Amino acid sequence: RCVNPQSAEDLRFAADRHLGEGRPSIALSLATRATKLATDSPELLVLRGWCRFNLDDISSAEADFLDAVKADRGFAEAHDGLGHVAWQQGDLEEAKKHFTNAIRNDAEDPEYLVSRGDVNLDLGEYAEARRDFEAAIELDADYIDAKRGLAFAHIDLDEFDAGLAILDTIIESYKQDPEVFYYAGWALKNLNRLDEAVDVLQAVTKLDAEHVDAHNALCEVLLELNRFEEALPSAIIARNAYPDDAQAACRHGLALVGTGNIAEGIAEVGRAKELDPDDEDIAGAYEYLQ
Repeated sequence: RCVNPQSAEDLRFAADRHLGEGRPSIALSLATRATKLATDSPELLVLRGWCRFNLDDISSAEADFLDAVKADRGFAEAHDGLGHVAWQQGDLEEAKKHFTNAIRNDAEDPEYLVSRGDVNLDLGEYAEARRDFEAAIELDADYIDAKRGLAFAHIDLDEFDAGLAILDTIIESYKQDPEVFYYAGWALKNLNRLDEAVDVLQAVTKLDAEHVDAHNALCEVLLELNRFEEALPSAIIARNAYPDDAQAACRHGLALVGTGNIAEGIAEVGRAKELDPDDEDIAGAYEYLQ
């Protein structure tokens, strides 16, 4: 399609295409030209905001989204943009507020519900997250990100069977997503399907060698299976990442003892006991080892 440089609509169409195809710099140039032709268009302001967001110019993106809200306070896409800005900045409560505003202004778009659901997961509001993902699925039964989120919420709520059942139906679509495999492994661990949990958690560490929570969980499962040699590398990674975590220190110590490093292992379990004197399991392990 030929682009008329004097047509805001043509420039918008071209900018949207370039942005969707991963060329945000070109898209930004086109969107900026379009906004000069239609200065009060919230759609163009949001488009330019997303171009800037994708170029990591977060403050300029935020300014565009705010201007879009000023132009049309009911424009859901602008509130959604502000939600992603706040999320990127680590302000989860502010992000949740903006996504809620997006939902209020457009209750038929499941994407806003999924975004708020993901923020609720980050906030530890797991029941609220579950409701958001369920509502998104009611709007679009095939929305795979909503199913992923619902599975995570179930697992975070200790509803391991329900979460794992959903993950089993979608995991083929997330073969390169370590977080999906981590949640599956965590559910399997808690369902006492330990050998399966090891396989899945090891897959996580292959996808992301620095996924500390996966190493932590993997170490715990391997210790339960008395596979000390395999547990020790993950124990070291977890201990180095969380040097003041009593559980990580204890698992590191037990792995050392299991691999024949008796004195060093007992000392590490003793350090864990000092980190958390009230943990009866750690105290019992230390007493037994002595």
